[in-house]
Amino acid sequence: MKINSFTTNNFAGLKNFKRDFSRGLNLIYAPNESGKSTLIDAIFMTLFKNENISRNLKKDINFEKTYINLQISDTIDARLDFSIGESNFILEKSWGEKHSTKLILDGMTINDSKQIDKILREKLVFGESFYRSIIFNSQKEKNEAFKFFYENQEVRDDVLGFFNQALMELGGVSINRFENILNEKIKTYEGNWDINRNGPKNNRGIENPYTRGNGIVINLFYEKEQAIKRFKDSKMVEDELDRVSKILTDLKEKVSRLTLSIDSYNNILPDILKRQNLDIEIKNSNLELKKLKDIKNEWEKLEKSITDIDGNLDKDNKEYKKLLEELEKLKLVEKKENISKLLEEISLIDSEIDRESKKIASIKVTKEDLERLKFIESEIEKLSLRINSTKFKLNILKDSKDLKLKDIEDKEIIKKQSILTSGYLKIITKDADLEIVAENIDPKQIKEDLCKFKTLRKECLEKFAAENLSHLEKILSNKKEISDNINNLKFKRETFLQGRDKKELEESLIKLKDLKSSFKEDDLRAKTNILEENIKRAKIDLGIKKNRIENLISIYSDKDNLFDLIVNESAKVKTFEKELASLKKLPSDFKSTGEFIERLDILSKEKDASIKEKNQFEIDYNNLSRRLSGESSEEIQKDIKEKEDDFRSSLEILDKLYLIKNKFYQTLDEMREDPLSKHREVFKSYLNEIDENLKISSDGERIITKGYELDYDLLSKGTKDSVSLAFRLSLIKTMLEDEALIFLDDSINDLDDSRRLEAIKLFKKFANNSQLIFFTASSEIKGLFEEEFNDEI
Repeated sequence: MKINSFTTNNFAGLKNFKRDFSRGLNLIYAPNESGKSTLIDAIFMTLFKNENISRNLKKDINFEKTYINLQISDTIDARLDFSIGESNFILEKSWGEKHSTKLILDGMTINDSKQIDKILREKLVFGESFYRSIIFNSQKEKNEAFKFFYENQEVRDDVLGFFNQALMELGGVSINRFENILNEKIKTYEGNWDINRNGPKNNRGIENPYTRGNGIVINLFYEKEQAIKRFKDSKMVEDELDRVSKILTDLKEKVSRLTLSIDSYNNILPDILKRQNLDIEIKNSNLELKKLKDIKNEWEKLEKSITDIDGNLDKDNKEYKKLLEELEKLKLVEKKENISKLLEEISLIDSEIDRESKKIASIKVTKEDLERLKFIESEIEKLSLRINSTKFKLNILKDSKDLKLKDIEDKEIIKKQSILTSGYLKIITKDADLEIVAENIDPKQIKEDLCKFKTLRKECLEKFAAENLSHLEKILSNKKEISDNINNLKFKRETFLQGRDKKELEESLIKLKDLKSSFKEDDLRAKTNILEENIKRAKIDLGIKKNRIENLISIYSDKDNLFDLIVNESAKVKTFEKELASLKKLPSDFKSTGEFIERLDILSKEKDASIKEKNQFEIDYNNLSRRLSGESSEEIQKDIKEKEDDFRSSLEILDKLYLIKNKFYQTLDEMREDPLSKHREVFKSYLNEIDENLKISSDGERIITKGYELDYDLLSKGTKDSVSLAFRLSLIKTMLEDEALIFLDDSINDLDDSRRLEAIKLFKKFANNSQLIFFTASSEIKGLFEEEFNDEI
C-alpha cells in the first residue's frame, strides 16, 4: 500500500490542508501541537471510520468531540489518494451533519457505502486493529505496539491467519477426499445463498431470482417467498372485495336518501324562488328607505350645525379682534420698557463719562514732563558713570576714632580694613582733611551738577506726586487708559441711541407712562393662534356643510319632496311583505332562500357524484371477482407453513455442514508449524541492527538484554522504543513485503545517540522499496535524516 496524497478542508486542527507523499522516506518536520498526530489520525479515519456517526455509541461521541469543532463547522471531510498493487484508489469522506462517502477505483466511481466498505475490507486484509496498532501507531502509543500484539487476540488472529494462508499456498498442502465431499455437499445447499447475511447473494429475491447454480436453501427460500406473495395477493383481493361490497351497499342507501330529499325540496322550489326575488326587492327598498331617512336626518343636522357655526364665528371674531388690540397694546408696553431700559443705560454711561473726565482733569502730567524727567535721570546716570569709571582701593593700616571717610556727595563711608571706592574719596582726620581725586574728573563740578540734577528730579516727582520715573510713566499710562475708556463709552452711547435723541426718547417715555397690560405676550399669542385656527376650521366646515345642502337641494329640490319619497318607499315595502306572507315558508333548517337553493344544488351534485361512484365500484367489484384464484388465503397459509419448515430444515443442515468444515480446518491449523517463525527472524535482525546487545526469547514474547530475559514492561523507555520500532518494521515488512507502509511519529526521541543513528540507517534500508512517513518536531533528528539520506528524502 502506498499513500499518494491527503487533502482536507476541515479536520480537527487541519484547515485547507494538502500533503503529497512519495515512495521511500517522507520526512515531515513541524513543531509540537502543529497537527502531525492529527494528520495520522485523519488518514486512518478516512480508511476505517464509517461516515455515519451515532449519537449513542461512545466511540462515535469521542470521535465527534475530538475531531469536529462545532464553533467552526458541523462537518469535517477528507480525501485520500492511495495505491494497492496496480490499483489506484481515491477515497472521499465527510462526517457530521453532511455525511457522505465516495470511492474512485481505477477511474470508476462508487457511491454505495456498503460496497465501498466491502472493497476496502478485501484490500485491507489484516483488519482495523492491526492497521491502528502497527501501521498508524501515533506518538502516544509508539512503544506499545509489541505489547499490544501479544495481548490483543484480534490482531494476532489477523496476522496468524495471513501466515497460515501463505503456508498452505506455498507449502503444497493437498485437499483430501473428505474435504472434496464436504465442499460439494455445502455447494449443493449453499449455491447463491449468502450465509453471512442469511439471504440470497446480492439481495436477489423473488423479484429478480437466480436461475442457475441455485442450492437447496435458496430454492426452498424462493418457494416460501412465492407462497407468501400468493397469500398476500389473494388476501389483498379478498379484503378489497369485502371493502368494495360494503361501499356499494352504503352508496345505494345514500342515493336513495338523496332522491327523497331532492323531491321534497323541488315541491316548494317555485314559492322559494319567488320568495327569493321578493326578499331582494324588500331588501333593496329597505336600503333605499334607510338611505332617504338618513339624508333627511343629515339635512336637519346640517341646518342646525350651520346656525351654530354662524353664532360661534361671530363670537370668535369679536374675541379675536380684542386679542389683536391687546397684542398692539403689549407692543407699546414692550416699547415703553425698552425705552426705559435704554435711558437707564444711557444715564449710567453719562455718569461714567463724567467720572472718568474728572479723573483725567486731575492728572496734570504731560508727555513733555515725562521726557524732561527722563533727561534728568540720564544726566545723573552719566555723572555717576564718570565717577565710577576709576576705582581706588584703600587699606586702613591703623584706624583712629576721629578718622572719617566721605564720597563725592559728602556721604560718610563705613570703614573697613580694605575699602574699594570710586574716583573720589575724602579723608577727614583730627589734624587734616585729604581728597583723593581721579586725574580725569573735576569733583567740584561733578558735585555741583549732581546736586543740581537731583534737586530738579525731586521737584519734578513732588510736583506730580510720583515716587520715581516708572511711577510717573504709569501715571501717564493711566491717563491714556482713562481717555480711551471715555472714547469707548461715548461710542457705546451712540450705539445704543442709534442716531436718536435722548430728549425725544424721554418725551416718548412720558407719553407711555400710564400704559399697562395684565397679559403675558406668550399666553396672548397662544390664545390668538388657537382662536385664529378655530375660526379658519369653522369657516372651512361651514363651507363644506353649505355645499352639501346645495348638493341635496340639487337632487331633492327641498325637504318636503324628500319626505314624499320616504312615504312612497314605505308603502312599497308593505306591499312586498304582504305578498311574501302568502307564499310557502322556508323550512326551519334554513336561514335564507339562498341557503335553501344552495343546499338543493349540493344535494343534486352529491346524488350525481354518488351514482357515478356507485357505477365505478360496481365495475371494480366485477374486476376483483374475476381476479380470485382457485385457492383461498387460508389454504395458501397452510402451504406457507409447510414451505417455511422445509426452508428452516435446509438452513440447519447448512449450518451443521459449516460446523464440520470449521472443525476440519481447525484440526489442520493445529497440525501446522508456527507461522510467525519468519517474522521472528526479521524481528531479530532489525533489533540487532539497532542494538547488537538486544535479543529476543525463543517464543518472541520477551527481550534478552545483558544476559537477562525480561518482560516488555520491565524494559527502560529507550529500550522499549527500540524493541517496538524493530517489531513494527519487521512485522510490516514480513506481511506486506513490497507494499510495506508505516507511519512513525517522533519514535526515536528517547533513543541514545548510538541507537538513534542505527535506527535511521534501518529506516533507509526499510524505505528502499517501501514507504516510510516520519514525523518529527526535533531539528536535531531532522539534521540526522538529511545527513544519512542526502537527496533521497
